[in-house]
Amino acid sequence: IYSQFQVAQVGTYAYYLLAVEEALARDQHFLKELLFSLDECTIGAAAGCGTSFSINRELIARLLGFSRCSPNALDAVANRDLALRVLSSLSILGTTLSRMAQDYQLWTTQEFAFFDLPDNLCGSSSMMPQKKNPYLFEVIKGKSATLNGMLVQALTCMHNVPFSNSVETSVEALQGIDIVLKNMSDILLLTELLVSKARPVKAQFNKSINKGVAVATGVAEYLVKEKKLPFREAHFKIGEKISRAISQQVDPLEEVFSLVSDGLRAQKAIFWAHANEYGGGPGKNTTIKSYQSAKRRLRIDVNWIKSIERRWESAEIKLQREIKKII
Repeated sequence: IYSQFQVAQVGTYAYYLLAVEEALARDQHFLKELLFSLDECTIGAAAGCGTSFSINRELIARLLGFSRCSPNALDAVANRDLALRVLSSLSILGTTLSRMAQDYQLWTTQEFAFFDLPDNLCGSSSMMPQKKNPYLFEVIKGKSATLNGMLVQALTCMHNVPFSNSVETSVEALQGIDIVLKNMSDILLLTELLVSKARPVKAQFNKSINKGVAVATGVAEYLVKEKKLPFREAHFKIGEKISRAISQQVDPLEEVFSLVSDGLRAQKAIFWAHANEYGGGPGKNTTIKSYQSAKRRLRIDVNWIKSIERRWESAEIKLQREIKKII
């Protein structure tokens, strides 16, 4: 696991993916919240003062698949909350996925080489024949940036506009929302494709863990628990070992491991990751529980979407039935 672009602690690939999944689960939650705005029928609001015609708004709303009607006609024509919330939610989601794309792009450089991608997901150079460019990560980052721009554009168009019907809110503020939806569709497709095809290079993971002495924090906690040292003292002792090793041009990892038992020294890197079983760390049991929770959330969301689709399909059937009665 990296912190400020530097090796921090021992983690696992599964732990990283589950961390991103947690962020995406929050994004999914707020996307679901959009239904509240989407589910309001504005029929009868007319130009902002309602109508004198005695219409049955509730019946029309039900036949069109809505669960409620707008309580105020002026608000119905003045607000574009749904558009703003769509843009905001997708901007946040795009930012999450752009950060993930940045990680993978960095990790596929020769300096890291943590992952390898198939040739059909990479480009080459028109001039430099040796290059293998995972440029699709750049596409994700670029398209996500446009989402932020469209959100700012919409907010700016609506700023200082009277709370009623206006061209700024109904036309100009919504310019490009179709592009936003298309870009997000592309981002999701590319992210799924790249992550599913990225092949981890385990040897490079271990090389980074060893060179960066990622076990240092785990060793410090060992000294606190087993040697009864205050963490401050354990922290200083390990730092001193690393500093001396660098100045003497010896392996810092071996110097740090001199503070633990032979049994711990022989453990593989995964041991130090699994040791962090508490606080939401990469412990084995915690990882399994997080994975099961992620799958459970996914099932709930899938069933929720299906229930909305069934409701809309049922409304369409009822609508066609009522139309046939009139015709």
